[in-house]
Amino acid sequence: MAIELLSALGAGSGLDTKAIVDALVEAKRAPQAEQINSRISSTEATISAYGQVSAALEGVRSAFQNLNDADDLSAVVLRNSSTAVSVDAGAGAEAGQYAMSITRLASAESRSSTGFSDASAALSGGAGLTLTITQGSASPQTQTLTVATDTPAGIVAAINDADLGLSARIVDTGAASAGLRIVVSGASGAEGAFTIATGVAGFDFASQDSAALDASFVLNGLTYQRSTNEVSDVLPGVTLSLQAVASDQSFSLDSTSIVAETALRELVAAYNAAESILSNLVDPDGAGDDAGVLQGDSVIGMVQRSLRSMVSDESNTPSGAYSRLLDFGIETDRTGQLVIDEAVFSQRVRAGFGDLSTLLTAGTNSQSLFSSDPAGLAGEALKSLDELLKSRGPLLGATSRLQERIADQEEALLDLEDRMTRVYDRYLSQFIAMETLIEQMNGLSDSLTSTFDTLPFSPNKK
Repeated sequence: MAIELLSALGAGSGLDTKAIVDALVEAKRAPQAEQINSRISSTEATISAYGQVSAALEGVRSAFQNLNDADDLSAVVLRNSSTAVSVDAGAGAEAGQYAMSITRLASAESRSSTGFSDASAALSGGAGLTLTITQGSASPQTQTLTVATDTPAGIVAAINDADLGLSARIVDTGAASAGLRIVVSGASGAEGAFTIATGVAGFDFASQDSAALDASFVLNGLTYQRSTNEVSDVLPGVTLSLQAVASDQSFSLDSTSIVAETALRELVAAYNAAESILSNLVDPDGAGDDAGVLQGDSVIGMVQRSLRSMVSDESNTPSGAYSRLLDFGIETDRTGQLVIDEAVFSQRVRAGFGDLSTLLTAGTNSQSLFSSDPAGLAGEALKSLDELLKSRGPLLGATSRLQERIADQEEALLDLEDRMTRVYDRYLSQFIAMETLIEQMNGLSDSLTSTFDTLPFSPNKK
């Protein structure tokens, strides 16, 4: 401060008032502003740390979601050498051996009209015509369709616009005479059968190009009939695509624990990532600039305890000899990280897959977070994570309070600047008053000196 004041002194012209005032005000403002900015930086660092925690917990939540539904854990491996049927096994598919014969494929009715040469030529003298369409096999339904423009093109348009499940088009057969025909197609299956009467002499749809038939097949001794060749309602989670008539076909679905093993490994990785982040944020000797930012933070302490209980507590739906994830070869090391004992893990997950599924999911699918029914270890973990991460939960609640604190500190900075402006103005007016007084005293001094110099006894008089 002394150096700043000395440097503000002028050479022979008095004090540099503005420089002195600036230095005095800055000396008063700087420590207060530094203190406020330090609080803002500390609060921002805490908010950033909370953001890291939330992101880590989202990773854990995603991992538990993959373990929450029994159907998601149940997986089968398809073994199929048949070219007559394609098998697609998805969620909910069950293991089994299947013998199959396909006796008939599903097909759709297709009819073609009498040949003609001009699609725009009138068929009944321009008077319009009425089509009588009968659809169905078991319970035929008849409808009449008025065709305003009695041409082949008009018939095609009327059928396509009628929303009867029929599609019509004009094709060119290439015949030298009357090579054009209207082809009408219906839905696959026996109930897709139809007939069309035109009421026009010499023009009809009597030619049946293909018949409406149901698919027919035998699966493990039972005979099935379906209207399409894509069958998804015979075996749970399995779609059969019938492709050819054939006998003595077979395929198998074998249980596998690979999905569960993969999901558990992903949980271990997500948990370890979260545990590492939390541990570093509370350890001042950790790595990075954010090490120890949340040391002693009660919210993070609660989050750590909750996270650890998710993997170490007993399930509320134990099964067989298993009640915890740790029973399946997943262990906690001295640093708090999860490690997998590969030999124990693989053997127990495969041998005890049913027990593992029950322990994790309670045998349920898509259970609501608000249900009071037992949800298994994964379901209960998801409930806990939802409480931690919801908008009014501890993490976002603490973040919101910290953001309000930053707003208060920013307001304090504005107030400080206002106060310093007033201090500056006061100091400046005081120094100006001082300079005015000094100038007056200097003027008086000069006047007295001049007067004394003119006196007879003045030593300066010559």
